[in-house]
Amino acid sequence: MFRRMLATFVVLLFCLTPAGCNGRDDPVLPTPEILPAITIVVRKFDTGNFDGERISQTLDAYVAPQIGARVSLEYIEAERYNQEINKSLATDSLPDIISIWRSYQGDMLLEGGKLLPLDALLWEHGGAIVSAVGEELLAVSAYNGNIYTIASLMDRASCLCFEYRKNIADANGLDMTSVKTIDDLTAVLTQLKQKSDGIVPISSYRISSWDPLLDSMGVLMDYGRGTQVVNLYNTEEYRDMCLTISRWRENELLLNEDYSLNSVNNFVRSPDFFGKVCNYHPGLSPVDSTDAGEPIECVILGEPFIHTDVDKRGCWGISARSKHPVESMKLLNLMYSDPYVVNLLIFGIEGAHYEVIDEDKGVIDFPAGITAASSGYAQFRGYQWGNQFIGYTWNGWPEDLWERILSFDKEAPRSSAYGFTYDPTPVEEQVFDCSEVVSEYASLLEKGVGDVDSLLNEFNSALNEAGIDQVIAEKQRQLDDWLSAGSM
Repeated sequence: MFRRMLATFVVLLFCLTPAGCNGRDDPVLPTPEILPAITIVVRKFDTGNFDGERISQTLDAYVAPQIGARVSLEYIEAERYNQEINKSLATDSLPDIISIWRSYQGDMLLEGGKLLPLDALLWEHGGAIVSAVGEELLAVSAYNGNIYTIASLMDRASCLCFEYRKNIADANGLDMTSVKTIDDLTAVLTQLKQKSDGIVPISSYRISSWDPLLDSMGVLMDYGRGTQVVNLYNTEEYRDMCLTISRWRENELLLNEDYSLNSVNNFVRSPDFFGKVCNYHPGLSPVDSTDAGEPIECVILGEPFIHTDVDKRGCWGISARSKHPVESMKLLNLMYSDPYVVNLLIFGIEGAHYEVIDEDKGVIDFPAGITAASSGYAQFRGYQWGNQFIGYTWNGWPEDLWERILSFDKEAPRSSAYGFTYDPTPVEEQVFDCSEVVSEYASLLEKGVGDVDSLLNEFNSALNEAGIDQVIAEKQRQLDDWLSAGSM
């Protein structure tokens, strides 16, 4: 009810402006132009009829009086995001607020001195963040005793699954209940290929049964249960993964590598793709079903667990060069505490991109005549924004979806190295050389290109020459010291 009242108040405020409540016209900000300006750059997942500028203007109108600054929200296609962040790093032109989607991005920003320590700002202007995120997640993001990033609240447990289109499975008589292992999945994909040659059986594949310990050059296998750091690329698990991908490629089960998706979001909106191997959480099927406009289901292929790198993805940081860190922190605080801000960023503008169909339960749906394909803001990526757990749920999702995700994460086992942060500085030369080798060979093996055993032999020989043993030894030493000190 509070969220509904708050949204109504904002709409009334907009109606007092010249452009407010005028169809698709946008509100005019009733604040002076002399306010400082801050920028925030995020990923977008749909390049079509996109209302990003309108979302930015609406956010600006609502938050400027509260934080004392104008806000410019800029969207970059998900496929280009890493490239643009790298460019910004090179030119030192980062936005005030940085969306850090991969753990290595955060490490790269930290090493370059590009992130501002947030401790003092959090205690003074980020009280809602501290309350929502909690000590465990804040501690994981600490570096040398200081907090530099803030984790978005989303699914944290990593668990392998196969996500697929139920309509295609039903139409082709595929028994998805029989799929318990990767071999079972291969059999089903082969059956689909024989029956429907025009459908791509699998679009992408990833695996998550090890703790990468930052960079995967020295990992903990078996869901991070042990404490022995090993060379991932010399394990049977990695070989089996590469052989599977190679067989899929050879038998034309895997999407051609020269195929270009306009957006990574297009998997669920492209009926030519049957499924993909990805990370499971309790909201995956209902959320992607809404996105696709058809039933999307999944079968679990692994065990859930949480490692440190998972908790370092989907984070927020403030640029060390920002001239307005206080205002930036105030905006971040609203992203973790204000339902109107959260719903705007996740679902768009009420009346244009969604409508409330049950205000007591906080359930929304598309307005009449609008679909995911025609909406200007059907992103469905709540995990990207602060605290999605105070936002609405979509019609058709379980009413207790947020509780299910939180329970799933709470019950998932932690890696033995959960909370451990590896410092590669003592072996940075070997790390660089090994990274070059990994870039050369892993990209081939993990696309199913070339003879697996021959490439793996060359790969590991090159890693040995580059100093992988020294890297693993240093990582093991740091992990042992951390464990001896009582971990976190």
